[in-house]
Amino acid sequence: MSFLQKLKTVIISTALCAGIGYASSYWLNPKWKIEAEITHPRLSELGNYYSLFSMYHLIKGKDNAENKVPEWIYQNFTEQLVSYNNLKQFWENTPYYKQKIGESPTSNAELLNDLIKNTHFQPLNDNTGKITLILNESEGAQALLSSLLENNNTLTRKVMYDDLILQWKNLFTQVKTATELNLGYIPYGGAVERQDWQGKLNMMKSVSPLDEQFTAYHFTKTPQPPEATGRNSWHGIGAGIGLLLGLCRFLFLRKQKTIDLS
Repeated sequence: MSFLQKLKTVIISTALCAGIGYASSYWLNPKWKIEAEITHPRLSELGNYYSLFSMYHLIKGKDNAENKVPEWIYQNFTEQLVSYNNLKQFWENTPYYKQKIGESPTSNAELLNDLIKNTHFQPLNDNTGKITLILNESEGAQALLSSLLENNNTLTRKVMYDDLILQWKNLFTQVKTATELNLGYIPYGGAVERQDWQGKLNMMKSVSPLDEQFTAYHFTKTPQPPEATGRNSWHGIGAGIGLLLGLCRFLFLRKQKTIDLS
């Protein structure tokens, strides 16, 4: 057998096994992956939280604190997103999980742990990150990712709102007390400055309550249809096996030819 014929044998074996490996991947249950990339929220996505936060710091006498608002909110959102307890509670209440559980507590626990482990958040840099879900089926994957984001958005909103409400109530009490005591002048920064407590009180009374128009993240890459994972690896495994078989055949024929000559 000539060298070209042997090379042809190797190539055919590689291609054949690669094709078999890739075709076999369709008989298996592939994993489905869906991703999205997020960053800090825009100010317009925070509803009236931003204006109330800014007013609080204006009355408090702190400048430029509001510049950090999107960063703080995004940080809290990502902390909620990677919390084991939050992920556990989320998946336990999804129809996806409830439809798959059976009578075995052990199997149910393994299923829940797999769902939690296959929910990933990967920081890409200080400002952006990637959220990935890996599921056993593609149907409903986009809805599950959207539900996960909304669940964490609700948790983040509660934390941020509760914190601001508490600070607002404390400041309101201080301003109201100062107004009632007619404290027109107070020491401030080593000097005596006049404080318009009545004006501040009126300003605080005029605000609207926090609304529900609050989104703690902004998409830099929206969720795309899920992709099957693992098929490329089967293709590679098949190609590797084909190459190995072709080389073995090549070496066997070469050895056989050597024996015949001797």
